[in-house]
Amino acid sequence: MSWGLASMVLLLVALGTQLVAFERGQMSARSLALVAALAALAVAGRLAFAPLPNVKPTTDIVLIAGFALGASPGFAVGALTALVSNMVFGQGPWTPWQMFAWGLVGLFGALLAKATRGRIGRWQLAAAGALAGLGYGVVMDVSQWLLYGGTPKQSTLIAYSITSLPWNIAHAAGNAVFAIAFGPALISAVRRASQKLQPVWLPPGVPMHGFAIPALLVAVVAFPALAGGARHAVSSGSAGQSVRSQSLRWLLAAQNRDGGFPESPGSGATSSPRETAWAALALAAAGKDLSRVRKSGGRSVVEALISDSRQMVSQTGDSPEERAGWEERLALAAAAAGANPHDFGGHNLVAEVRARIGKSGAVNYYGPGDPSVNLTAYAILALRAGGVPRNDRALSRAARWLGRQQQRDGGFSISPRGAVVRNGDVDTTGAVLQALRSAGRSRDLVVGRAHAFLVSAQGSGGGFSASTSSGANAQSTAMGLLGLRAFRLGGSASSMNEASGWLARCLESSGRVDYSPAAGGRSASRQTPVWVTAQVLLAESGRNLPIITPVRPGRFGVPGSAGVKGAPQTSAASAAARKKRARKAEAIRVKRLRVEAGRVASVSTAVVAGHLLGVLVRAFSGANR
Repeated sequence: MSWGLASMVLLLVALGTQLVAFERGQMSARSLALVAALAALAVAGRLAFAPLPNVKPTTDIVLIAGFALGASPGFAVGALTALVSNMVFGQGPWTPWQMFAWGLVGLFGALLAKATRGRIGRWQLAAAGALAGLGYGVVMDVSQWLLYGGTPKQSTLIAYSITSLPWNIAHAAGNAVFAIAFGPALISAVRRASQKLQPVWLPPGVPMHGFAIPALLVAVVAFPALAGGARHAVSSGSAGQSVRSQSLRWLLAAQNRDGGFPESPGSGATSSPRETAWAALALAAAGKDLSRVRKSGGRSVVEALISDSRQMVSQTGDSPEERAGWEERLALAAAAAGANPHDFGGHNLVAEVRARIGKSGAVNYYGPGDPSVNLTAYAILALRAGGVPRNDRALSRAARWLGRQQQRDGGFSISPRGAVVRNGDVDTTGAVLQALRSAGRSRDLVVGRAHAFLVSAQGSGGGFSASTSSGANAQSTAMGLLGLRAFRLGGSASSMNEASGWLARCLESSGRVDYSPAAGGRSASRQTPVWVTAQVLLAESGRNLPIITPVRPGRFGVPGSAGVKGAPQTSAASAAARKKRARKAEAIRVKRLRVEAGRVASVSTAVVAGHLLGVLVRAFSGANR
């Protein structure tokens, strides 16, 4: 028996074993229809891109089928794709090998889903698609070596591999491009289709029409109560808008006459610098002019922030931790108010924040050797709020250090990697993702793992917890929402909608946001209501830190000192610089939207054009790979 015949017998046995296992599997007719549809889509992709040698979306579709449906369906999609498409390209001894190779791609997709727990980013999927393309090429090289190479020799296999290397590279590169273009969307579509195909069984003897009248009565009775006097929003679509409008109204009413905000409103409540800074960020994100937000006859928010800056040393004492955090918050609030953080209340907040970044890139709590991930993240945001460019040495050093502190589970914690804490937390991860985005970090492995951590940390009701041992709370949910928005990766939209829906359940009729709601519509915790409400309003505003408002010359602020490094020379110059940055940011946002729209249009055009060209040249296409 020749090597080619022996290998073909073994291959057919392997194929038969897998296909028999699939045929005997407990799959419904609806699920089988989904497998057939994916196989048809993979065949169509191979036919449509026939003019492009070895650049086809087929391998990605098979990989995604295994990722979304499992090992056996994935193998079946790959095997059927090769068998059916070769009815056009031509059958031959290569067909079983192609069936086996694409079947292995489906199995690889299932293993990938198990390794990533079903959560994968766009770039990770692109890398997996490229690896699957190279693996497919290796199997086909071995098939040619056994079928046509005579007596198998190592030199012959090397020659086949070198000859096919450009084709295999083209296959891998094409897979990466197709995965980036439509991979996450196809995974979501297949999963939704699979869930919809699962039957829901009714109790024995209960007809479908038996539910119609009770359901109608429940809707008629319950809807007015929910819509009229309830505290919480009833739809995730309107949840965000409801939280924004009501919490904004409550937060404005909580302001003191000195322009600041207390921890909890009430008669004689003293303003808190922390609450004032967070309220300023939230109000600016909601579009309010902080120089005009004031009680009748009282001071504005900006005046309260300037007063806090002047009293910073006396109120914080000698605690470096408090001083560092206050400087960062004030710099962010000053930029949000349209003021000059380089000269604000007698302080060059930007220079002070930069001075706290050590040689390693970290901002320390009490001194060297005590680095803080949280303070470093907010230091980056404060520097960017002050107009410090992304290529600034101190900022770049801090961003690099921050990226290296990712915990094993993909999240970030207040303590750096390797410290006592080994797991990430939602609040710090949300702040770090905003800082990395502000520092110009692209969607790489660190960002993808952090995003996956947030998605996996979300509770079944949509809320986020500060730790695994505590229940969901509004502040952690707000920070999780901000982190998801910083990099809108696959799964962000649904997770953000669920988080907004959960936050709506924390909203009281007055507009105050509870820290955590209890069952039955009663408040479980109302701690630090101004801080909680401000963070939720910021998260629901649709914006990320830092909030930068163009300077309004002549309204407030003090010209920068010429002797302070990095400080603007005049208010007019600062205003012009901020307006320029705002225009540039808006131009970048519009450009990104156009690129995303063009990407979708170009993929659709390429599919249609490839299909038409394939019809014309299919007869001349002799490539079986």
